[in-house]
Formats: sequence, structure tokens, C-alpha cells
Amino acid sequence: MAKGFVNVTHSGNGGLAYYLREGECIAFKHSKGYNKEEILQHWQEIEKNEKLGNRDLGIQGRYDARVRTNYILSMPNSLSPNECINRVQSIIDKTPIKDCVYTTVVHKGEKEGITNQHVHLLVNERILSTQKKDRVMIRKEWLEKSFKPAYEKEFKQEFEAGKTVAPRQRINQGLFEADRKASRQGILNHQKQYNTIGDLIPNNTLGDALLLQSLKSFENAFVADQEKTRQAAERQAAAEKQAAEKQAQAQKQEEERILAQRLLSLSPSFTKEQEREAQEVKAKQEQALEKERIAQKTKENQTLEETKKEQEVKKEQVKEAPRIRMKFN
Repeated sequence: MAKGFVNVTHSGNGGLAYYLREGECIAFKHSKGYNKEEILQHWQEIEKNEKLGNRDLGIQGRYDARVRTNYILSMPNSLSPNECINRVQSIIDKTPIKDCVYTTVVHKGEKEGITNQHVHLLVNERILSTQKKDRVMIRKEWLEKSFKPAYEKEFKQEFEAGKTVAPRQRINQGLFEADRKASRQGILNHQKQYNTIGDLIPNNTLGDALLLQSLKSFENAFVADQEKTRQAAERQAAAEKQAAEKQAQAQKQEEERILAQRLLSLSPSFTKEQEREAQEVKAKQEQALEKERIAQKTKENQTLEETKKEQEVKKEQVKEAPRIRMKFN
């Protein structure tokens, strides 16, 4: 058995139907011996109590309460589903999990010819006898110093015998973290440390065809990722080169256009054409000025005529004034 993989994540709500889905779930066991429907109903009640509270049980409730913790445990492929459940139950009996509500689910999948058998251990940390949460189980120290050692002790014989567990192609990030970026960086660092398959299995002590196939698959995936990165860099460089060529071509065309205009300006025919256009513009300007002078003169004449008429009217009024006074006298 290759080095085991233990990962821990938190599930806030939902998801039980996923763990118990047909096709991948090959065995399960609940702390109270329930069937699938009863398990789903029980976890729904727990979620309701954790989030909304339960006065009878003394649970205050919080909208963001942690409903359960999901422990992922790698299993030897040689074990049957019932053997996996029994071996995990042996670990549970040595930890405070035995006093809580828990569900053990065995999954078995296959990808690229590699069988991956593992267990999801779903735990609500509230102790049934006191209805108080055991805060110790949510700490990283408990996982590293209590749970993991119990898991490794349970499968000590498999470790020593060198039987194969399908390795999960990711690096464990600790207790409750599952940061994808950090996981990918961890894989890259691992690959840099061990450059070849031979370095990963010195002296063939782990020698197993399935393990070798898994390691080769991991290396091929890493090489393919490097190839994709290289191709992306080449495409980017080609695009930048093409853009630079287009810019240089456009600049060259602009320079040629400016040069052609300069040469054309030195041509006699171009000078005559310029003179003709200038004369036409000048003639149009003179015509416009002439029209403006005529209009101004016409306006002045009209103003003069109006002024003369006003003066004649005033003279007539002055002449008529004595006659009007004599008439009234």
C-alpha cells in the first residue's frame, strides 16, 4: 500500500444524496444503523437543528453553523466494501467520533485504468450524551496527532507489505484547507524534487504495476501541462510578432504616401493646378466682396431715402402748426 491520503473538508449543508448516489457508492453505514432514506432524513434534522436551533436539545443554532466534517480516507483496492467499513469503524472506535452522529460511505471509481477506492466519513461533532460540540475535533492538531496516527496504525500492515492504493493526484493541504492553487503548486514542487519515475520508486521497493502506471499517468499529465504552457507561449509570441509586422508595414505605407506627396508637389503640372485653383478661389472671394459692397450701398441708399422722407414730414408739420393755432383762436 502506497502512502495513504487523508483529506478533510467541511460541508455546510446538502450533499448527502451525492455521497449516497448509485453507481459509485458501493457500501454505507450509519451510526444508528439507518437505511439511505432514514440517513438523508436524519442529516436534514441535524442541519435544521444546527442552523435554526432546538430548545429541547439546548442547541442555540446559527445560520452559518458547521453541520458536518467530511474525512476522505484512501483504501486498499484489495479490500471488499464491508472490510473497508469495518476497518474505518475500528478507527472510529478509538476516537471521540464514536460518541457522535456519523455516516461511513465507500466509493469506488476508475479513471484511466486506475481503480480508486476511498471512504467518506461524515461526522457531526456534537456529542450525543451532552449535546455539546467537541471543539477538539475541529482543530488541526487533533487530525495530525490523533486521527491520522490511528489511520496509519490501522493500515500499518498494508504500508509495510507495499500493496497498492491508487494515489490521488493532489497534495494534502492540511486539516480544513483545500486551496486549488496551493495544491497545483505542491504538485509542481513534488515533480521538481523527483524528476523521474525511478526516483519515485527507489530499488523498486514499492514495485507494483498499478502503482507504476499511476505514477506514469501523473508524469504524463505534468508533461502535457508543460506542453500546453509552451504552446500558449509560442502562440502569444507569434501573435505579438504578427502585430509588430503589421505595425511596421502600416508605418512603411504612411512614409511612402508622404514621400509621394512631396514628389508630386515638385511637379510642374501640380504647380499649374495649384495656381488655377488659387485663381478660382480668389475670383470667388472677389465676387463675394462685390456682392457685399452692393448690398451695403443699397442699404445706405434706403436709409438716406427714409431720412429725407422723415425730414419732409417734419417740415410739413411745422408749416401746418400756425394754421391750426389760428383756426382755434
